Amino acid sequence: MDIERTFWEKATLIHVASVKRQRYWEVYARHWYDLIRIVPTGDIQSALKPDYVGLAGMFERDLYVFDILIDKCKQVENQMDKTSEEWS
Repeated sequence: MDIERTFWEKATLIHVASVKRQRYWEVYARHWYDLIRIVPTGDIQSALKPDYVGLAGMFERDLYVFDILIDKCKQVENQMDKTSEEWS
């Protein structure tokens, strides 16, 4: 099983479930549990930044500054890690 593909499949399912506000989305709970690492690091983060900045104007509201977006992702990741530890 390809871990990267699995991650993106789960992330996509979570996104779709959240956006569509599906009535029976509790069946996706295992996908939230499985997603711990969500912050890109190193070269990946460096490569994503210019692409993200290029998105300006494509949305109805202003984008977060890239570094703020990464910080928010880190906060979410840290909270997920903390919650996973509490469940262990």
